[in-house]
Amino acid sequence: MIKYKFFKILVFILNVIDITKEIEMIEKYASINLNQSRETENKTYLINDYCNIAQSQIVIQFFENLFEYFNSSEIQKGQCLILDDIFNNYYSQFVKIFEFNKDSFIYFTCPLCHKDFKANSLLNLHYKLFHMKLDESLICPGDFCLSINCNKYYDYFNIKKYSKDPGDVKFNRQPIEKDEKCSDDLIFLYKRNCMKLIEGCFGNDKDKYFKYYKYLCKEIKCKNFGDEQITQESDVGDIFRYILMYVFGMLCFIYLLILWLNKFT
Repeated sequence: MIKYKFFKILVFILNVIDITKEIEMIEKYASINLNQSRETENKTYLINDYCNIAQSQIVIQFFENLFEYFNSSEIQKGQCLILDDIFNNYYSQFVKIFEFNKDSFIYFTCPLCHKDFKANSLLNLHYKLFHMKLDESLICPGDFCLSINCNKYYDYFNIKKYSKDPGDVKFNRQPIEKDEKCSDDLIFLYKRNCMKLIEGCFGNDKDKYFKYYKYLCKEIKCKNFGDEQITQESDVGDIFRYILMYVFGMLCFIYLLILWLNKFT
């Protein structure tokens, strides 16, 4: 009988200990969740918005060339959507990256923390994750790529288009970026957005609007853009440079041939 009472007392004590531990674990878990939620509220970095920076660069440079062609330097930002700060602030953060690495071929360096990366796309992802704040993430110009057929202008602006084939990827995996597929059912939407982007940019000059629509918006269609890449016309300097490269290559070949003949004759 005494042993039975002792056993019941022991079981009661163990239950109390288990309940106490369970309460402690619940309080600890709740405090961890609370701290995590506070950290989430205060977090300003680690942002990956999948914005296609290459296509954003094409969109911005496309309109810079467009306004230069139409001689529209007197346009005010408040009158032209594409020149508004809210449209350009996002891309302007990556301009300093392009300028800092304009002479880089092997490694691309972050201008803020000076870390090196093997691909420009990896550097862009690093900047988004560790240097871009939540309140700095605005409009991605690359989202309007299909509204100007921007896939045709990679060669024109000398921008590298990364392959999605896993066999072509040299540095593990390239960062995933948005790359919308053109749909024939949305052609009307693309053309409408094409005109919306320059709304107010040419004032009352209907002739410029008409030329813009005729040669750009009207030509939007879904097809393989790889066969119709637009390239810049070569100037005299480029032709002269190619001739010098050809002559230099021939002289090197002749020099090596002479060395080989002297060695084995």
